[in-house]
Amino acid sequence: MTIWRNLFRKQRSKYADSTIAEDLTEHLLDMDGIPPMAGGAPIPFVVANERNVSLFYCLQTFDPDWDGTTVRLVDAASEGEPVAVIRFNRVLWHRLGPPNEEAIGAHPLCRLGLYPYTAKEVVGSKVLSRFCRANRIHQYHSDSMFEGYRHFAIAFHDSVFEAISYGYSTELVGEVPVLAAAAAELKKWES
Repeated sequence: MTIWRNLFRKQRSKYADSTIAEDLTEHLLDMDGIPPMAGGAPIPFVVANERNVSLFYCLQTFDPDWDGTTVRLVDAASEGEPVAVIRFNRVLWHRLGPPNEEAIGAHPLCRLGLYPYTAKEVVGSKVLSRFCRANRIHQYHSDSMFEGYRHFAIAFHDSVFEAISYGYSTELVGEVPVLAAAAAELKKWES
C-alpha cells in the first residue's frame, strides 16, 4: 500500500503546477436547434454506452380546444406524444438528476442563466477543466486529449441533464411513446 501511495504522490506533484486555462470565464450560450420540451412532463429518457448518449423527451404541444379545466397525465409509455432526441457523440461524461425546477437555484449553472426548460452550452466549463486536471495523474496524459470537448446542460421540469461530448445532433422522432423511441435506438446500436 505504501508503494502505491508514494507513486500517487509523485504523479500528483508532477502535474500540480501545470494549468489548463483556469482564467477562462464560465458562461452559457443557447444550444442551437433544440426542439422545445413539454412544460409539464418532458419525461427525459437516456440511452447510453461509453461513448454515445441519446436523450429522448416529449415536445411542447398546444391543444387549441383545451379550456384549462382538465389535466392530462402522460408517462414514458403514453401514445400520441411528439418526441425528440438529442444525440451526443464521443461522450466523456453525462448525468441526469437533481435539481428539479423548484430547486434549480442550487445548481451551480443557475447563476449563469440555466433555468427550467432551457438548453445551454457551458463555455469555459469548470467541470471539463476538473476532468482534465484529474486525468493528469495518468502517465500518458496530455491536455490536448480534452480539446474539442464541449459541456452541455439541459434543465427539464424534474431534472437536469448534463453531458461533455464533442457535439450533438437533434431529430424529431414522431408521435411515439418515449420508451418505444428508446427501444428503437437500442436496436440501431445493435446492428
